[in-house]
Amino acid sequence: MSDRYNGFVVTLSHPIKDEDANAIKDCILMLRGVIDVQPIVDDMEALCVRMQVTTDLKKKLMLRFA
Repeated sequence: MSDRYNGFVVTLSHPIKDEDANAIKDCILMLRGVIDVQPIVDDMEALCVRMQVTTDLKKKLMLRFA
């Protein structure tokens, strides 16, 4: 028996401007079966998470190559 999906989460590599986001949103809405697309606004929490991940990665690299 195969799985059935009711959605996907897409993560961008970096924050983008409203104008660019609207074009991407419109393209995704053109895909068959897509009924809605909601952007997630970049905020302080997202920035903190990115900083933590970057710092953790740097620490791991320094320990590995030190």
